[in-house]
Amino acid sequence: MVMSRNRKCAGYQEIARELRSSIIHGKYRTGEQLPTRKKIETMFSTTPNTVQKAFENLMSSGFISVRPNKGTYVAEHLPHLYNYAVLIRAKDEDPGWVNYWNVIRHVAEDFKDSSPYDFSIVSGVDREQDKSKFKKLVSDMENNVYGGIVFGFDPDLAGNTVLVRNREIPKVSLITHHVPGIPFISNDNYSLVKRALDYLKERGRKKVAVIFPDRFDPGIVRYFVEYTRTCGMSTCDSWMQSLNHHSHASWGANLVQLLFDAGKSARPDSLIIMDDNFVDSISAGIMRTGLQAEKDLDIVAHANFPLLKQTVIPMKRIGFDVRHILNTSLELFSTQRKGGKCPGKVTISPVFENENTEKTLAQKTD
Repeated sequence: MVMSRNRKCAGYQEIARELRSSIIHGKYRTGEQLPTRKKIETMFSTTPNTVQKAFENLMSSGFISVRPNKGTYVAEHLPHLYNYAVLIRAKDEDPGWVNYWNVIRHVAEDFKDSSPYDFSIVSGVDREQDKSKFKKLVSDMENNVYGGIVFGFDPDLAGNTVLVRNREIPKVSLITHHVPGIPFISNDNYSLVKRALDYLKERGRKKVAVIFPDRFDPGIVRYFVEYTRTCGMSTCDSWMQSLNHHSHASWGANLVQLLFDAGKSARPDSLIIMDDNFVDSISAGIMRTGLQAEKDLDIVAHANFPLLKQTVIPMKRIGFDVRHILNTSLELFSTQRKGGKCPGKVTISPVFENENTEKTLAQKTD
């Protein structure tokens, strides 16, 4: 950091920027005391009020902390190393808001309570619909408020901004893998389908229905049909249905009633739900049919773990551990920060609820 007593009087943003740069590049290390405010006034040929505003800027962004009667110190957990932004286009409770974001928020809060890492959920990120919010996000990234980005939408939608363009900012995507240089964390839905069908086969089921979210990967739909036959079970076009996240809550219930309306010999004896957003409405439909889960039919339902609530009827839950997803993000961030080569795609394997519970208990014991 170059400083001169003869320099032009510096503004608070310039002072904050230079001190922040000095911290990031190791001139002032974690836990080290900064020069006194009086000394910084002299260094920058400025006023006490300007220095105070610069310090407030650095404190609000997490770079420094004040110890009463001792002075100002570099923070223990610097934001450019420990704070990460999870970017979501939908606003809270908008139609585009899905359960996955609720689970990520829950796990992010757990990270904050149990580790030095802070995953901040930034929702409503839309450069066209909310330009002021998007502008603030870009400013925060330029000021190293965050050490990396978890994209919850196609990174291309962020345009040619610092969010995508700056290669020094570590990034991962949870949605798409077509953006060069941004690793994609992919949930393995092929394995989910396979394990769900294997479970139903073990339960002695023969006729399988499935409900996909709309615009689901057609390759997985084909795999479902092929592997159902491999397992010696059957399905048909009318037993393969889809819903979308904008559907009225009653549609899932109505659809299930139609699926299971036939007599015992003609209806499916099992159901796979491929999206946890449909579980409540489909459960309501099953209850209306009068069929008993685990007796008249078995249900396997997608989940994002940890589960935030239990279902009203018995079903086997299988899905993806969100804590594992965020830990994988941290590993990829660390590799990028060190200049290492990241894989273009990292695949997350599905687990059943009991497996995920056992894993969580083991981690707590360790």
